[in-house]
Amino acid sequence: MIPIEKLKQVTHVYTHAHCPDGMASAMILKDAFRMLGTSPQIEFLVHGTPEHRLAGWGDGMFALFCDIAPHPEAVEGRMVGQFSGPLREMPGIVLDHHVGARDIVEAFGENGVYADAEKEPGVSGAVLAFREVWHPINMETHTTQLGQEKVQDFALSVGARDTWQTKDPRFMHGQYISKMLMSKPASHWLGVPFSSESNRKGGWYYLTDEEIACGRALFESHEHAVAQAVEQCVHYTVEGHGLFVFQEQACGFRLCSDVAEAIRGDQKLPLAPARGRVVAGFSYVVDKPGGEPKLVYSLRGLNGFDVCALAKTNGGGGHKAAAGFSVVLDGRSATPSEAGPYEYVRRRLEAFLNGGVKQ
Repeated sequence: MIPIEKLKQVTHVYTHAHCPDGMASAMILKDAFRMLGTSPQIEFLVHGTPEHRLAGWGDGMFALFCDIAPHPEAVEGRMVGQFSGPLREMPGIVLDHHVGARDIVEAFGENGVYADAEKEPGVSGAVLAFREVWHPINMETHTTQLGQEKVQDFALSVGARDTWQTKDPRFMHGQYISKMLMSKPASHWLGVPFSSESNRKGGWYYLTDEEIACGRALFESHEHAVAQAVEQCVHYTVEGHGLFVFQEQACGFRLCSDVAEAIRGDQKLPLAPARGRVVAGFSYVVDKPGGEPKLVYSLRGLNGFDVCALAKTNGGGGHKAAAGFSVVLDGRSATPSEAGPYEYVRRRLEAFLNGGVKQ
């Protein structure tokens, strides 16, 4: 357990951007530090960006990373002396569940908590934020007993959805919460005055019953979009594996996990079930005004295909069954090379499969 005195030192909180689990993590952590009487700065990071590379390193900073780990280059630089101080004194706390971040989390020793998906299914960034920060602080401050049960349910629902525990009874609630969280900017959710009075009009902490109902309506609309995306998938056979590529919606609600589930259950689709399948959803993203446009790929692996390994060879990461990577565009075209976004990911998969990595 991370000592309360160490949590009191936290000056900055970093979570995963464009992600309902990252947003939920930020909400839980803000509430936790409110109970502690502190107010660290909260920022959202996109993996691999310059902001990610620099996050957490600065005079007087003590950062808490949740649902995202420090950039590997920053940690490696620390280890070889590019940053002052030995590794054991590396400032900060890291809570993460992405398999590609395991070595980084463990490098932080007692300041790092890694949730192994095999051993702890359903544990996401939000669950780690509750378990490792909110709950210990609440036990220390005795702020709320009722809220503890509600925040835990909120975290577990988001975790079930984020880690795709479809048989978990909280999974659908997690779907509704996630859709609602992504429908409004972070400034809205972080502006909510968290307190025991946040349990307004029913059984949810942080969200009203009306917001949950809105999330359900958004999810039902989302299901229709998923059906359309499955119909529009472009299919390739690459070294005996199946690749299904589609363009994500512009509204920001990711379809890839749901599209993969639909493809998993569709026996009419090509490719013998003994071989692996990759589902790739792509979208064009600009992280901030004036920023470089990027082509972002969300990947899902079926039949045991390790999409994290594929993503890592392209500068990304994630989980075995759910990962992603991005490609910075030059600003003159909407493709990373002469290949279009469909052909580009096909070529990356082909190069990966021919690189000696067995699936």
